[in-house]
Amino acid sequence: MPAVAFASLRAVAVRTPTDLRSALLLAALGAATGAGPWAADARGQAAAPQVGRQLEELRAGQRLQGVEANAGAPREKAAEERDFAPLSGPNARNLWRGYREETFPQGWELADGVLHRTAKGGDLVTQAEYDHFDLRFEWKVAAGANSGVMYRVALGDPAPFYSGPEYQVLDDGQHADGKKPLTSAGALYGMFAPSQSVALPAGQWNAGRIVVRGKRVRHFLNGVKIVDVRIDSPEWQQALATSKFAGWTQFARTTVGRIALQDHGDEVWYRNLRVKRLPPPRRQRSPEPAAASDAPTAAPRP
Repeated sequence: MPAVAFASLRAVAVRTPTDLRSALLLAALGAATGAGPWAADARGQAAAPQVGRQLEELRAGQRLQGVEANAGAPREKAAEERDFAPLSGPNARNLWRGYREETFPQGWELADGVLHRTAKGGDLVTQAEYDHFDLRFEWKVAAGANSGVMYRVALGDPAPFYSGPEYQVLDDGQHADGKKPLTSAGALYGMFAPSQSVALPAGQWNAGRIVVRGKRVRHFLNGVKIVDVRIDSPEWQQALATSKFAGWTQFARTTVGRIALQDHGDEVWYRNLRVKRLPPPRRQRSPEPAAASDAPTAAPRP
């Protein structure tokens, strides 16, 4: 590159690696062709101010693109959250009841939109029933704590897990169940282990998600799909036969039921619970669209 190009580089406000790459490219082109902003003028000096203006235009364009991209993010977020009904917040006491009682039980506290199991109170279940749904929530546990979210739960059994499959909520680091993949955080408890371990430690918020549509069940944890199985599949039947649920006549048999939060005797928190009802799956066995149900869920704020 001619010396005038290097001299002119010093006259240009090159503030980023991108600026430097752009400036060097312009310099090379000018040097090679004798034209453009890096071409020497009649006095043999490169037109550095012109290059500076071009780089400022490049920066402005990059900033505009960034603003446009950021402006689209809230719209995408709003579209993603459309049609979800809250299950937490200030009205949560009216949305939940005890599994064995019709009112909101003692032992669960509601403060600042967070459901907090503080003492013995029994399992919580939703007032409403759901068949096909997308449930999203955030959870955290105390050190060594255990809980769970069950779905398609029927009333009348000794406990919700007699009918409802469970999304395991657990401190993997300090609870014995965390040492076994089938009972670790995010697992379909006792049947299907998470495909990878992505749970955050006790005391930190995790983002959970359960998508149930027809016979297909999916678990997500911190934006990662970790379980994907069909209740009528050979894999399910094999896992069921070797689990403690073998012979349980009601387990995973209901097609519509309540969502349950388990009181396992430990301290646990749930917040930002919301649910969206989904249409039933098509009758044909063609693959379901992935965009609406497999979109990643961002990890929650600390």
